[in-house]
Amino acid sequence: MGTKKKNNGSIHEGRSIEIGGLMQQDTQGDIEFIRRRVTNAPDGGIDSEKIIDDKLDYKKYIDELKRR
Repeated sequence: MGTKKKNNGSIHEGRSIEIGGLMQQDTQGDIEFIRRRVTNAPDGGIDSEKIIDDKLDYKKYIDELKRR
């Protein structure tokens, strides 16, 4: 009986994309998540890209989220 490797990558990617969508809504588009490939396509570990508006202090935003 062999062991089956469980691939959690697509689960993690789905969660990160969902979180990204919520962050995009919360910042009214100041943070935008872009997917370049479908979930199961080879991507070298890059699931999405973030485009962050210059007027947004991303570190401050993340720190405030962690405090909530």
